[in-house]
Amino acid sequence: MKNFYIKLSIFIFINVLVLVGLLSFSFYSDKKLTFENWETESSLFVMHQNEHYDVMIMGNSHGRQFSRGSNHKYFEEKTGKKMINVARGLGGGGITNMLINLEYFYQKNNAVDTILYFIDPYVFYYEEWNEASVFLDNEPLDPLYFELCLENHISKNALVNYVRTKFSDEWLGKEKMEYHFNSLTKIDDEAVAKRLHTLYMRPPQEKDFLKYAARLEKLIQLSSIKQTHIAFILPPTLLGEQPQTKRLLTFLQQMQNKYGISYFNHYDKVKEPGMFTDHDHLNEAGAKFYINFLTTSI
Repeated sequence: MKNFYIKLSIFIFINVLVLVGLLSFSFYSDKKLTFENWETESSLFVMHQNEHYDVMIMGNSHGRQFSRGSNHKYFEEKTGKKMINVARGLGGGGITNMLINLEYFYQKNNAVDTILYFIDPYVFYYEEWNEASVFLDNEPLDPLYFELCLENHISKNALVNYVRTKFSDEWLGKEKMEYHFNSLTKIDDEAVAKRLHTLYMRPPQEKDFLKYAARLEKLIQLSSIKQTHIAFILPPTLLGEQPQTKRLLTFLQQMQNKYGISYFNHYDKVKEPGMFTDHDHLNEAGAKFYINFLTTSI
């Protein structure tokens, strides 16, 4: 029996060493990679140290769209502002996930003057869009980021997947992203209803709103300490006014009174279907049209 435990201990020790070696290899290999904001869906690949930006875009895929295709370069050229985009698409742009991004950004001794945070009501109601989302799949391994995920109660499944995906063929063979946009010809009511059902997968509950509102307030407090102004924007879509929009606007008004944030409801500011790649994401032409609108309205 004693020999069994000795052999088991040796086996576990060797496997731990192998795992540590593999994780270290992944960490240092990824550190050598460089991506521009429009070449990756990752936030960590574009967040460095000791950098200053005029504008940061945060939120979900509605914010991410401004760094896809040629939109990022157009934003900087049109506004004359240096911009970093840490918004996440693919279901990873929840409030908890954005809080982690901002904490990481500041802990890396970075600074930003203004945050444009694209926000929708649905992110206040479901853990599937927050700590249980697969937002880590596109991120390289990073000890500080992992620690922040633990502190913010990211699900065990998401953390396991964070490590596991770094040894997949897709990750090891990753290339710079090229994004292709579509163009709608008309509004499809059935597709709109289906999309809303996906976003609002269960009836919204006030207790969930309060949970994620508290996390968003923590993000606002952090930005205030760092003297960063936040403007929250309900983005243009073809979905109509989303459920719980009034609840969100009431909360944002409270945050404006308390912290001096700005907020804008732009859900109906782009109405032409041809400006959208689907019913709630602007295509390249739509993003540029909206960027022109932003520069004159906020």
